[in-house]
Amino acid sequence: MNDIRRTADEDLRGSGLVAELTGVPVMQLEIRHALERDRILYNAIGFALGGAIAGFFFRRLSLMIVAAAPPLIAIVFALGALGWLGFRLNMFLNVMTPLIMVISFSDSMQLTFAARDQLMAGKDKRTAFRNAILIVGPACVLTHAAAGLSLLGLLTSSSDLIRGFGIAGFLATAIALITVLSLVPTFGVLLVRNEARLVATLRTADSGVAVLRRFCDWIARRMISRPTLFTLVDLVVVAGLALVYSGLEASYRLADQVPDREQAVAASGRLDAEISGSNPVQVLITFPPGLGLYSPQTLATIADVHRVLESQPGVGKVQGNRLKIRVTNGRRAESVVIL
Repeated sequence: MNDIRRTADEDLRGSGLVAELTGVPVMQLEIRHALERDRILYNAIGFALGGAIAGFFFRRLSLMIVAAAPPLIAIVFALGALGWLGFRLNMFLNVMTPLIMVISFSDSMQLTFAARDQLMAGKDKRTAFRNAILIVGPACVLTHAAAGLSLLGLLTSSSDLIRGFGIAGFLATAIALITVLSLVPTFGVLLVRNEARLVATLRTADSGVAVLRRFCDWIARRMISRPTLFTLVDLVVVAGLALVYSGLEASYRLADQVPDREQAVAASGRLDAEISGSNPVQVLITFPPGLGLYSPQTLATIADVHRVLESQPGVGKVQGNRLKIRVTNGRRAESVVIL
């Protein structure tokens, strides 16, 4: 595509004209480049934010690595496994990796937090991380199981792309669960040194966790003070969102997936404004044997098709564009172009 742009610029140099590329091949290429760029960008941003949150709450490099490294490795393992199994990157898989990272970060943070509490209670590091797995591990399994089952529900879709996303998401969720449950205690045992000194440091620099505890305590007290009221409010909100969801209309356009800062969308927008779009209209008309392309009946039918298209609100400037009509009489096909 770059060669085409370069050639067009060279041919039009000095003419005052500007060349822009659009159409399905150009849009597909720009979507692919955007997916490759976004995969690295958003995963890097997510990992940086997760590491910053872990550093704020734990205040120790060793605990921050214990909480942040397993989700990153889980994403690498998941993407590697999907590539090994033959899955191809698309806009759905691009959205899935941040989702898996969020779930994995949540689990690794809870496991590390539980192990931290065990350390502060006087346990050694092996016992602390073992107890964290026993206490928090079942909740992590339930979290990933819920996500995995919801992704398996996509297998009922009639779209092969969505079914593939469901399978890939389920596999990535399972890989992330095994990775987090395996690596959090492993990194904890390897990286945590001198438990007594670590506990003494945490007791003097516990502001982040103290804020989190006070916030969670405030929420818990408000929820249990009026459980009936909050339950009714939740049900109303869920019912309202379900009503809004039921009114969503399914739609798909290739142009909606194209990065809006690239030239394909701009060029397509100018075509829409000037000549009501760039997509040709092709009509197939089948006649019984014996009628030629230029017989009166054939021409009359073509004229009727032309008039019908002119009256359609979704078709613009039919008389100003070429209308290609393919006519077949059962043995051979001919094409006629009407200006």
